[in-house]
Amino acid sequence: MPGLSLSNGLLLLLPVYIFAHCNDYDLTVTLRNPPSSRVKGECRSSGQGRTYHSFSNIPYAESPVGKRRLQKPEPKKSWKGTHQSSGKKRECVQDSFLPGIDLTFGTEDCLVLNVYTPVVVKNSSTLLPVLFFIHGGGFQTGSGTNMVGLGFDQYDPSLFMDQEIVVITINYRLGALGFLTTEDEVIPANLGLRDQSLALKWVQGNIDMFGGDPKDVVISGESAGAASVCHLLLSNVPEMEAVTAGIMTSGTCLSPFGLNMDAREKAFDVGRKLGYHFSENNSASLLKILQSVPVEILFNVTRVCTSCSVLPSLINTRKFRVLANFSVSYWPRSREILYKEILQFRRL
Repeated sequence: MPGLSLSNGLLLLLPVYIFAHCNDYDLTVTLRNPPSSRVKGECRSSGQGRTYHSFSNIPYAESPVGKRRLQKPEPKKSWKGTHQSSGKKRECVQDSFLPGIDLTFGTEDCLVLNVYTPVVVKNSSTLLPVLFFIHGGGFQTGSGTNMVGLGFDQYDPSLFMDQEIVVITINYRLGALGFLTTEDEVIPANLGLRDQSLALKWVQGNIDMFGGDPKDVVISGESAGAASVCHLLLSNVPEMEAVTAGIMTSGTCLSPFGLNMDAREKAFDVGRKLGYHFSENNSASLLKILQSVPVEILFNVTRVCTSCSVLPSLINTRKFRVLANFSVSYWPRSREILYKEILQFRRL
C-alpha cells in the first residue's frame, strides 16, 4: 500500500499535506451522502505528537428500531444542524463478554462509524489510502471502539495516525438483531453483514471529503471481523468493487463462529422461548413478535436458549451466525463452494 512507510514516504509527503493546530481550524465537513449533512470533528495527538482529526459516531444508516428491527439497513437521510463528534462512542446491543455476568448493554440506534484522518480535509491535494476495520467478538460483542464492549478504547488509531492513512471503524448489528433469520425476505439473512456493506457504500461516497481515496480501500478485521472480511471478499455486492485488498486476522468464513446451520428453526425457537406457540412456522408472525418485545427481553432469552446455540465456547455460547448456505440475495454460497474459493486466496 503506497504511502504507509515512514522510511520512504513521510518526509516526501510532508510538503504536500497541510497540518493544522487544533485552535486555528474549523473541522466541519459537509457530506455528499446524505446530501448537505454536516459533521464536526475533534483534534487529537498521535503517538508521536502529530495532530490528527477524529470524527466519531457518524450515522451511516437509519436507526434500526421499531419496524426497521430485523430488516435490511436503510441509508441515513439528511439531517439538519451539525453532528458533533464529542461524547461517548455508541455500541450496538450486546451481552457482556465476561463469564458469569448476565448484562445486556448498548443501543439499537448504533449504526455509526468513526473516521480518523491526519489530513486537513479542505487543503489536501493528494488522497490517502483507506483502512476499513471490522471489529471481532464472535458476532455477539464489540464495536468500532473495542472487541468486548464496556466502553474502553481498544481500537485507538494513534499509531496509524503517524502514517499517511485514513482509518475507519464501524458498528454493525450483533447477536439476534444482526444474524437471526427466517431464511426468507421476512427476516433477511446476514443483517450485520449488510450493515457492513452499507458502511462501505458510505465510504465510497464520502471518504474523499476526509482526505481518503475511495478507490484505494483495504478492508481488515479480527476474529468475527476477519470472517466478515472473508464473506465480503467472496460476495458479489457492488460495494466491494473499490476494495483493493482484504486482511483477515484470526478468522475466516469457515471458522466455527463464521457459519450457521438450521437458522430458521433457531429463529422460531426464540419465539417459543418468548412464550409464543406457532401452529405453523409463519415468518410474518414471528417478525411481529420479535419487533414488539423489549430488546432486553429478547437478549435475555437468547442468552439462555440452549436450543439456539450453534457451538459452545470457552466464554459463552454462540447463537446466531452468518448463514452461508442461504441464497436469497446475499452470500449465495454453500460451505463446499466457500472452502474451494478460500483455497484460492493468496497468502501474504
